Amino acid sequence: LSDAIAHAAAALKALGVSKGDTVAIVLPNCPQHIVAFYAILRLGAIASFVTAEDPYLLATYRQQNLKFVQPGQDVEVALDLYPGDIIPGKVEAVWWATSQGQLLPSGRLPHFMLPKLPGRIAVQIRLDPPDGREIPAGAHAAVAIYTGGATSFEFLRRTNIRIYSFGNFIRPLNI
Repeated sequence: LSDAIAHAAAALKALGVSKGDTVAIVLPNCPQHIVAFYAILRLGAIASFVTAEDPYLLATYRQQNLKFVQPGQDVEVALDLYPGDIIPGKVEAVWWATSQGQLLPSGRLPHFMLPKLPGRIAVQIRLDPPDGREIPAGAHAAVAIYTGGATSFEFLRRTNIRIYSFGNFIRPLNI
């Protein structure tokens, strides 16, 4: 194991990886994952894990828009990468936490600040992409969650996400 780590570290160093760099490890859970991790640490770099196994999407919403969202609800995703395609999915979980609005102790007296935008909460979505379609990390998308509460509005939401997706054929949206 030590020899494999030393060999991988030498290869990474030859590629220009040095102390403080961030290196993404894109491997399934396998022994090579461990070798890559320790090789990166040996160089003083930072390891970031990315896996294609069991991928999910995190979509963020304003808190007030999540009142009726529950795991298991249907989702449609229009990725900018695939204009005209709608990828189905399901809500897997709502991450009921946000870093916005947190008061950290600073030792200073409070002072007036303009209010920040309301905190956004992440919704974990399990996608069912067609064969051969990769979902890249950090991809931009429009996401529609169908809660079943207002079916007349769901028709509008389904229409809107399709217009967004087909609009990317004409001019990629940069929203």
